[in-house]
Amino acid sequence: MRGRGDLMLTLGLVFVLGTFGVNFQITSALLAKNVFDRGASGYSILSVALALGCLAGALISAMRRKRPSKLFLVSAAGLFGASEIVAGLLPSFWVTAAALVPTGLAMILVMNAANANVQMGVAPKMRGCVMALYLTCYLGGTPFGAPLIGWASGVFGARCGMVGGGLVCLAAAAALGLLLARRRRLPVTYLYTRASTAWAETGWAAAA
Repeated sequence: MRGRGDLMLTLGLVFVLGTFGVNFQITSALLAKNVFDRGASGYSILSVALALGCLAGALISAMRRKRPSKLFLVSAAGLFGASEIVAGLLPSFWVTAAALVPTGLAMILVMNAANANVQMGVAPKMRGCVMALYLTCYLGGTPFGAPLIGWASGVFGARCGMVGGGLVCLAAAAALGLLLARRRRLPVTYLYTRASTAWAETGWAAAA
């Protein structure tokens, strides 16, 4: 794995997303209770909205026909981070619930693409070992990220957890994009154009 820079970049991105971004069991509950005064019913509605987005993301991901590219991973991670930030800042409960639908969609798109990128990038006999590392990166950071997000929300406000997690994910996507540009010796604007063209012209499945 140390000799596979493409896989290490993917695992690093997965670690950041799993540690700081995918903590909705904490952030959604805090928003429902402390910001919107909705209690358990409000948390359920926010969770259902997120789940609807996840379902849509899973259906879209099922159309994939080839290994996801790094540009798709970067753009999907950036979309997820931006969506999470917007959802954490919106003032209305129902508007926040609506914003969690694209957030869930982007979350599944990037995590599914990362999973496929890793599995399809190694020999079949190595997939079990590599996926063990993948799951360690995805789930292993939760014991550190969840308490940190909870602490930040308690100190700086309930919105801070979701907004802060989104900012970290967005920063990670930007850093990965800059690293790709440096490795390929291409201007960042070129990578942006390539990613935009893939999403706009070739469709979700072809871009993935």
